[in-house]
Order: sequence, then C-alpha cells, then structure tokens
Amino acid sequence: MKWDKINTILVVFMLIIIAYFIFSVLFSVNCKQDRKCFDKRAASCMPASYLYENQENIFQYNVIGSSFNHTCAIGIKLLKTSPLSSLETKQLFEGKSMTCKLPKEQLLIASVQETSNILNYCTGPLKEATLELMIKKLYGTIAQNLGAIINQISKNQTINQITNSYETSNGSVI
Repeated sequence: MKWDKINTILVVFMLIIIAYFIFSVLFSVNCKQDRKCFDKRAASCMPASYLYENQENIFQYNVIGSSFNHTCAIGIKLLKTSPLSSLETKQLFEGKSMTCKLPKEQLLIASVQETSNILNYCTGPLKEATLELMIKKLYGTIAQNLGAIINQISKNQTINQITNSYETSNGSVI
C-alpha cells in the first residue's frame, strides 16, 4: 500500500513536470512590449512574440523555436514604417519579414535587437530590402564623390608618371 501511494505521487509529480515543459516550450507567450520577457524566452529559445518600436518603426519579433544545429530561429517582421518615411521606403519595407537563425550562445550574450551583425544570420524579403537600400545609399555616396575620386586617381597617376620619368632619366630606382 505504501509503495502504491509513493508511486502515485511520483507519477503525478512527473505529469506536472511534463505538462509544465510542454506548456512552456510549445505554447508561445505574448510578451507585448516587454523586452525583458522576450529576451528571457529568446535566451532559452522558447516561443514568444514581442512588439518593438524603433524610431517610430514597429517590428514584430517571434521566437519560432530551436534547431538541431544549436541555433534559434527568430522571425522579424516590419509591421509599420515611421510616418516620416518616404512612400518609396514604405513600399520597400512595410510588411516584409525575415527569419534569422541565431546561435543560441549569442542570445545569452546580447538581445536580438543588440546583435550588430544580425543580417548575417537572416534570410527573407526584409533582409533583401535592407541590402537593396544599403546598396542604393552606397551607390549614391560613390556617385556624389566620383569627381573627387577621379581627381585623386589623376593626381596619383601624374605622380607615378613623374616618378617613372625621373627613374628612367637617372637610371636609378628610388
């Protein structure tokens, strides 16, 4: 009789632990705008969602779950761009999402928002839009400075020509 009670208590205790594990791992927690809640769930790669506002842009982050290769899948979607954003920016970014597979150890060190090289771990239309904007800005910078770059190249070529003609006339190498 005594062993039956102990066995029953152990079985109930194990069922409670299993139920807690299933509930905490399988069911997503809505952290709303509570970053600490989301960071805690993300650090252990347990499903959660979180709304994040940055410069009036509203993002939704979702911890999707764990992968077998020591990564944690996190979905990031730009729900709404800033009202100050241009129409082109809104069309390029709004509603786009990406999935990032971050190393679990990275999530223990820093939050998803603090991961500086996050694009290296992501795929999807939001990443593509971000890279497209970066290329456009880089191209604009190069185009604006093209005259100065050409002048600098011309100066360097002139210096090289003077140096080469000096070397040839003196028969020496500097």
